Amino acid sequence: MIALPAAGLSAGKLWCRTNSVSDTSLSSLSLLISLYPASAAMRSLGEKYLEQAGSTALAALQRIEQQHQIMRAAATGCPVAAGSAIENACRDDFRSGRTHCIDGWVLAQTELDVAALCTIG
Repeated sequence: MIALPAAGLSAGKLWCRTNSVSDTSLSSLSLLISLYPASAAMRSLGEKYLEQAGSTALAALQRIEQQHQIMRAAATGCPVAAGSAIENACRDDFRSGRTHCIDGWVLAQTELDVAALCTIG
């Protein structure tokens, strides 16, 4: 029972290694956005964050592009790797105090930057 989650993660990583997207039709941006299934909720969160922070979606994109671990993972086309990279970046945000309070929720800068990407388009 305890090994089941680890086996699932390992299987997901193996699938990603063997089924990586080889063409560039799937952009890194769309992969990052697709990790969050409730796009209307993410768009709303992104809009609130951008308004509160006085920032733009372009600035959020530039911050994400500076996070090499996320960009390398997104370039593989593997949602497991991208999700793991975002999770690691969010943990680092909390350790470093890069957080914002939106509607009573304390959220990591990276997660809010991804939500801001959902406002594009």
